[in-house]
Amino acid sequence: MKNTFAWLGTNCFALVLSACGSGGDSPDTVDLATSYVSLQAQGETISNLGGVSIRSNGKTGELQILVLSGSKDQNTGETTVTDGTYILKDNDGFDNSGNLTDGQSNLSTQAMPNNYAYSTAFDQSYSVDDVSYSSTGIVGISTTPSVMPTSGSVLYSGQSEALIVTASQGFSLQGKSTVEANFSGIGSVDVRLNGFTATDMATGKTTSAPIDEIAVTGMTITENRFSEGFIITRNDGAIVSVTGANTSAVAEGMLFGYDPTISAPDEVGGMILIEGQDGIIVGSFLAD
Repeated sequence: MKNTFAWLGTNCFALVLSACGSGGDSPDTVDLATSYVSLQAQGETISNLGGVSIRSNGKTGELQILVLSGSKDQNTGETTVTDGTYILKDNDGFDNSGNLTDGQSNLSTQAMPNNYAYSTAFDQSYSVDDVSYSSTGIVGISTTPSVMPTSGSVLYSGQSEALIVTASQGFSLQGKSTVEANFSGIGSVDVRLNGFTATDMATGKTTSAPIDEIAVTGMTITENRFSEGFIITRNDGAIVSVTGANTSAVAEGMLFGYDPTISAPDEVGGMILIEGQDGIIVGSFLAD
């Protein structure tokens, strides 16, 4: 669908950024699990950043899920984030409001009542070759592939948000997320977004949405990312389709930080995009 990202707007997905720390000297890139510091902390490392976003092309209306990469100097704050099209580099790093800018692009992090040390939700805008782009997604200190577990499973819980847009209606959903990561064998991830409170985007009033769950099963773990899987939407336990014919669905996620008490990544987040002839659904989740 074209020209629908205006429904999504900016500041769509609000999840939390929370961290603190102490200063350090000259930084070194460190991959050891014990060297992880939170996203906003000072330290003596250069952290690898990663994430996932959904980006809208302002000219064509095309929506894409993109994988992010970058780095943060925990000593000076210098932060670089790229989605493969635009490289944002802020020499001073996040300001007191949690924003990055290079004078051309702005990346604004969001806040919700929960605490995540390594990851945050964000909105970003930029232009390349006279084409404007708007993105929303999750970014943070990615788990180093070398410390990823090869056995066991972890259940993460947290927040979710979703937007449903059809030709005549728009719904904003806020709910919870559960993410089960099984690290044995190939490694797989199951994601469920539910427990939604729905708002009619035209009236601003609480209402009933046409779905009450988005489920993604069998996503495959590759290093510190997970993708693919089978995506369905439900209402009252029954599988339903809001997007109609010619529906395509894609999901992508990232693992963040490290929890030595469970020998596994500490946080997980990602994006879901469902598009069809009758509408679109965009989902976001962040859990720890």
